[in-house]
Amino acid sequence: VKDSGVGAAEGGRLFCGINSYNIGRPLVQMTLFIWIYLRMAEKLGLSPGDENSLIDMVLPTGAMGNLTGAYMAKQMGVPIGKLYCGVNINDITHRVIDRGEFHQQKIEKTLSEALNVEVPYNFERILFYLTGGNESL
Repeated sequence: VKDSGVGAAEGGRLFCGINSYNIGRPLVQMTLFIWIYLRMAEKLGLSPGDENSLIDMVLPTGAMGNLTGAYMAKQMGVPIGKLYCGVNINDITHRVIDRGEFHQQKIEKTLSEALNVEVPYNFERILFYLTGGNESL
C-alpha cells in the first residue's frame, strides 16, 4: 500500500498533497471529465446522459491521472466512449500496452513536461479497475 502523503507540519497540523499519487487528484480530475462531457454534449446537441451518444476522448498520458479520472467518470455512468492515450517520446504507457514492457528508462526532456514520466504511478490503479478489483496482480 502506498503512503497517503499525509504528514504533520509545525504546530501539529496535518497536511496532504493533492497529486496523482493519492486518490485526491484523480477524484478532482474525474469532475473535470464530467464537465467536459456536459460541454461537449451541449456543443454537439446531445441529450446529456444519452447512452446511445458516447463521446470519445483523447487524453495526455504521463502518470495516467487524466486516464484514471476519465475512467472513473465513465464507471460512474458518464457516457464516455473510448479513451485514447497520447504520449511523447517517454512512452512507457505505450510500451506496456504494445509490448508488455514495464521498466524505467532514461527520461528525455521534451516540451510536454507533464508527460515526462518514468513510471506512471496510476498504472496500478488502472489495472485494479480494469481487472474488477483483482488485488493479486
